[in-house]
Amino acid sequence: MNGNLLTYLAAALALALSSCDGQGGSYLNAPIPEEFPNPARIEYSGLTKDQIVDIVAAAVNDQGLTSRMADKKRGYVETMFVDLSDFNLLRSDADAYPTAERLVYFKLQVNDAAQGASNIEAGVYYRPFRPFQDEVLPKGHPGLRLFNALQIAIERGIVAAGGTVVSSPQKSREL
Repeated sequence: MNGNLLTYLAAALALALSSCDGQGGSYLNAPIPEEFPNPARIEYSGLTKDQIVDIVAAAVNDQGLTSRMADKKRGYVETMFVDLSDFNLLRSDADAYPTAERLVYFKLQVNDAAQGASNIEAGVYYRPFRPFQDEVLPKGHPGLRLFNALQIAIERGIVAAGGTVVSSPQKSREL
């Protein structure tokens, strides 16, 4: 079996075991760090860009999101728009927002570093005012809980595949 497939399978297994309902599982209830940037940067080492794209794609799917694009050559993963009210654990908070503010999507860019740690630039966006004009979610938006859950899943996937999370908004959390 080739290394990329083994990495993907290990990450998928780790994510499946750690998530309980396919919609962020217990991660949706995880506390959001006080300083929680959006977009955020996760620095990692020990894995290739292709392996990280596989881990990110698996984490996206495990959180109940649908990938619109997962391009290993560019190191880019983007999800389809998702209505936050479709997530049981987010519905009560999300229903307080107009539809345009409940529809969010995620963009994740994997960047190889020539030296030192490589990184994933990740963000969650919506288009509350105009089509095709992305805005980052404001503090307190329920979509940040899903973003937090996605970051946890990615970081656990990195660790399960034998990589190291060097720094991230989650770094103080036990992986």
